[in-house]
Order: sequence, then structure tokens, then C-alpha cells
Amino acid sequence: MTDEAATLLNYMPIIVRDGEGTAWERKFCASMIKQSRTGRFQPSPGQMVPLRRIVRAFQNRNMRAEVIE
Repeated sequence: MTDEAATLLNYMPIIVRDGEGTAWERKFCASMIKQSRTGRFQPSPGQMVPLRRIVRAFQNRNMRAEVIE
């Protein structure tokens, strides 16, 4: 598995529990978790596109630095 895929997959459990994404996104993430637990998993280029998008959306919602004045 590539470093990028491993990094993206680290976000999957919290995205599933987060409840902010769509039902499809949560099911997709759960599917990625299940697949990653079975042997040598390598997400396809087609799977990487939504993985990146879902993680980026999660980061934008939850990990923005807030300025305290």
C-alpha cells in the first residue's frame, strides 16, 4: 500500500463515526476499512479519487485552525 493510501485510510474509522458525510461516503469508508484488513490491499486509482475527496472534506470541516483574537 502506498504511503498516501495508508494515510487516507487512517481517517476512515473517524469519518464513519463522524456522521457529517453522506450515507454513501460512510459506507464507502467502511468498505475501505474492511478491505484493508484482508491481506495485501491496494486501493485502485478509481477508489483513491473519492478517498482523497472524502478526507479533504473531513479535514476542511474539522481541522481548520481558528484564529483567537
